[in-house]
Amino acid sequence: MPHQTNNRLKVIKSIKYFCVIVSAITIVVISYYIFINRDNKIRQDTSVQVGLSDKEEINSQVDNPDLIGLSFTNGPYYIKAEKMNEFSGYASFVNPKVELMLNHLDWLNVVSNTAKLTKSDNHLQLFDDIKANFNKYYYFIGNQAEILKDESMIRSDSYSKVFTEEYNLESDNGFILNYQNETVFFYGKINANF
Repeated sequence: MPHQTNNRLKVIKSIKYFCVIVSAITIVVISYYIFINRDNKIRQDTSVQVGLSDKEEINSQVDNPDLIGLSFTNGPYYIKAEKMNEFSGYASFVNPKVELMLNHLDWLNVVSNTAKLTKSDNHLQLFDDIKANFNKYYYFIGNQAEILKDESMIRSDSYSKVFTEEYNLESDNGFILNYQNETVFFYGKINANF
């Protein structure tokens, strides 16, 4: 009789452990999917509301702006977007298409989900799903980038892909491109095809 009781206790303990393990795995899986969805939601909100998380007030809001600028340090730029929010120190854009002269010969065409342009016109930040071409033969793709005209620099701090007809380079941590002397520095894990 005691032997049967011990067997029953072992079976009950085994079932209990099994239930605890299944419950723990279920909680981990559900938490993981909630976190992924939350992270994606935050990315989407950041993409659409870039700049709005700052505690600055919006000075003005314009739908479908079509801007022509003549400063940006040494050349003109053109911006078309779905929306522009103007703050005290910068303007933010939703789904912008940007065309800007980097120097007297070089042009950069960019589309992204959002962008921020400082009032001094020398710093353009781009966010999410960036596609750009530099003089129609040099391309890059990424999730975050900035153009610093004062330093003749295009910089990306996230996964980036840079390619021409001759080569194709991928970097998981981004690149720094100096368009004045056409040099590119990649960092992180790099895949290259020539």
